[in-house]
Amino acid sequence: MDNNQPNHQNQETTPNPTVSGGFGVKEPMSGDLNQNTNMRAFVNNRQGRSKMLLIGVVGCLSVTALVFAFWTAVRPGRKTVPTPTFSESQPIPTNIEISYTGPILKIPDKLNVYQSKTTSLDEAAQIFIEYYGLALSDTDLWMDQAGNVNLFIDRVNNQIQINVSPEESEGDGLNKSSAQANVENLLENVGLANKLKLDGYDYLQGTIEVMKTNNEAAASFIQFAYNQKVDGYPIYYNNLPRETVVILTDKNNQVIKITYMPVLDVQPYLSGQKTINENTLLELVRSGRGEMFEASVDNNPYYKPNIDEVSSMTLSSYVVEYRFVTTTGLLYPYVVFGGEAVLNNSTNATVGVGVSAINTN
Repeated sequence: MDNNQPNHQNQETTPNPTVSGGFGVKEPMSGDLNQNTNMRAFVNNRQGRSKMLLIGVVGCLSVTALVFAFWTAVRPGRKTVPTPTFSESQPIPTNIEISYTGPILKIPDKLNVYQSKTTSLDEAAQIFIEYYGLALSDTDLWMDQAGNVNLFIDRVNNQIQINVSPEESEGDGLNKSSAQANVENLLENVGLANKLKLDGYDYLQGTIEVMKTNNEAAASFIQFAYNQKVDGYPIYYNNLPRETVVILTDKNNQVIKITYMPVLDVQPYLSGQKTINENTLLELVRSGRGEMFEASVDNNPYYKPNIDEVSSMTLSSYVVEYRFVTTTGLLYPYVVFGGEAVLNNSTNATVGVGVSAINTN
């Protein structure tokens, strides 16, 4: 063999890329494999970071939602106003014919809701027990040594009754100014003068059965009614027509009887609650949402008709007032309509009908 001939068998050759599958698809070379591996790692790393970022965002949103929900639940604006309930409720049935002949209703667009803790009757009685120097005589009954003053805690009606037998004196006769001065002096001495406002007064005549009269000369007594007020509106307990304090004076202008309900410690609860439209209030009364707060027959003051005795009502006036509902501890703004009712026995009665001035839960 000629040594000058090239040795093809020993010559190094660079392998050509092989073709597989018959479709002309090249197998990747080692450089391509490294590049693709790096690309996949980069993509996987990006995806991993994206997942972690997404989890973090979701977690932050969840925490934020929980904090917002808690804040929404506890913030003052989310307090609720439960529907008031009364122990002796007299809702007006829908079958009673009700008409209104009074002035156009003008109710403030917004009214406040207040709260108060109830003072016990025993605590409320102490101011009068100390003032008159009374001692416990029997269950819920206190008297002075001379027997001229007695105080009784009426737990059924949630009130205190005080009867006073003043010494006989030569007076100038029944006089409204003198009587009111004696009443307000008493309220000053027991620390109630700054908490109560005069709500009105009536002349009364008679002895055993006392009735209202417009004739001062014929009157034997004057009855003064005092109430607490909030935002300029009087406060009443539950669905009762009675004022906080009622004081009776005799012909000598001396205090002879006191009926007292515990004074409230009024505190803010919810401000600026939107009131119900004026036209809607009367429709609520007719649809069964109203309640009869009081009813009386002029010629028989001791007869208090029930709602099932009423056949029709003609309402002719209205007032805005607050009702302290003992079951909720809240003071609700109410619109109370006044007027006349015809009973089933054709007797006429004076009535008061109340409906909440705001929506409740």
